[in-house]
Amino acid sequence: MLHVKTISYERVTQKTFAKANAFIWEQCEFHYGNKMMPERYEVLKKRIEVEMSRPECCAIFIALNEKEEVVGVIALSDYDDRIESIQGRYRTRQTAEMSRCYVHEAYRRCGIGVRLFELATTFAKERGYEMLYLHTHYFLPGGFLFWSAMGFAITLDEGGIWQTVHMERLVEQEARSYA
Repeated sequence: MLHVKTISYERVTQKTFAKANAFIWEQCEFHYGNKMMPERYEVLKKRIEVEMSRPECCAIFIALNEKEEVVGVIALSDYDDRIESIQGRYRTRQTAEMSRCYVHEAYRRCGIGVRLFELATTFAKERGYEMLYLHTHYFLPGGFLFWSAMGFAITLDEGGIWQTVHMERLVEQEARSYA
């Protein structure tokens, strides 16, 4: 039985970035596999590096087990209006984007994702963001249900092979329930 008390949480620094980054890509490859082209992985890797260089508006939080292994991660950054299907919907300086939320399979349903979300939301409040945006995919295990439980509502369901769904919620909004 997993004891949540043995999990610690921290904001990623340059010192912990390598192991957080390794976990992100391990999870990304596990969930997306060859659905994503290698070029897309490279674009995402560069994006994370840029986000890490902007601590005033971006943050990555990790959950660590008793062996100091990363078992969960979440990222938050300022939304950059890059997604064509929703361009112009958000005021970029007031909207933060949640991304790369992963919890290792063996550690799911223990509150780790909720705690990571709370840390990211607190960061968003402290930075003056008003809206949280994310997109997820129905094929990701538990993703859509988790975000719905955290109070996110669908703004656009693109469907298709990627099963992409765009969601939002106010920073100050309460979660509907804890998954």
